[in-house]
Amino acid sequence: MKLVRSSGALILALLSGPARGASFAGGHLQTGECALGVDPATQDGADAIGVVFCARGNAGAEITAVTGAPKENFWTRFARGSLGAYYGEYLALQGRAHLRDVILLVGPVRPNLERETDLAIAQVGNPVLHRFSLQAGRMPLPFGLDKTWAPESYQRFENRELWASPRYGAALAIDNKVNTRLDLGYAEDPKTVVPRAIASEADPRRAGRLAAGSARLSYDFAALDGSRVVASGYGENHGVRKFGLGLVNVSRRNDTTEVELARRIEEPNGGRSDYQQLLRIAYAGAVRGAGRWVVQFDDERFRFRMGMIGQELRLFDVGLVRIALVYQKSETGDGKKRWMLTTGLGAQL
Repeated sequence: MKLVRSSGALILALLSGPARGASFAGGHLQTGECALGVDPATQDGADAIGVVFCARGNAGAEITAVTGAPKENFWTRFARGSLGAYYGEYLALQGRAHLRDVILLVGPVRPNLERETDLAIAQVGNPVLHRFSLQAGRMPLPFGLDKTWAPESYQRFENRELWASPRYGAALAIDNKVNTRLDLGYAEDPKTVVPRAIASEADPRRAGRLAAGSARLSYDFAALDGSRVVASGYGENHGVRKFGLGLVNVSRRNDTTEVELARRIEEPNGGRSDYQQLLRIAYAGAVRGAGRWVVQFDDERFRFRMGMIGQELRLFDVGLVRIALVYQKSETGDGKKRWMLTTGLGAQL
């Protein structure tokens, strides 16, 4: 979440595709698009802003039908929300959370609720205005792109281990304000302490608290209207290593294309080691008229190849209708192939 410059103003970017903005209390409370009335980059602009609160969120439900396997048909209910409090150009408190519940339409109802606080941080400095900015709190470490526009029912198949990190840490951003940015992060998870006596029986390196560090380097260049290449590295004290490479392109018509390769190695030992790997290609068209197209392909090593094409339709600024056709081919050796049709309704703030 950061301030994004647009047409001489700054936008508080919390969630993609927000509803049209609304302003209350003289502009100090914003919802939806969250456009500031004063640019902090101008003289005395930060003092004129004072304190600004921004709130965004969306919620909805989707139903997915699986061809040839009616027992696998399922509902997906979800909600996402973000809150931000900004004081001038230097200080911010930001939070983001989500929940997702998947329910099979046939058979017994089994609890499958995923509820998570994704972000709860304090930030000093702003990535748009300053060369240096620091975030600290509950947060993912800077690694890869980790971006998708796919429906929630498609996202449930993601392997989150490819981007996961210890939950509490800090990240420093260094930006030359031209074309290069470096993010450095460190995090620990106090709930993952392994007693040394237990760890020594299998691997003494696994004793103690889980800690990790990461680095992500981004470089912008002018090819194809505007592109960015992102390289990432990640390491844990218990052996896990991750590497990522991504490419982002935004056309003049505001269509976005992303390509990401992420690899996770459980136990690097200098020789042959099994690993997890994902190749993702995603496209989100700009909203034209009432809707936009969304396309995504995921190839996860030894797990599945999966792709979708979908249409998003906006209703009265706050409503959203989704329909998507999905194909999934298992790569585990069981020979399963599935076509899925997803439809859903949502509302956004």
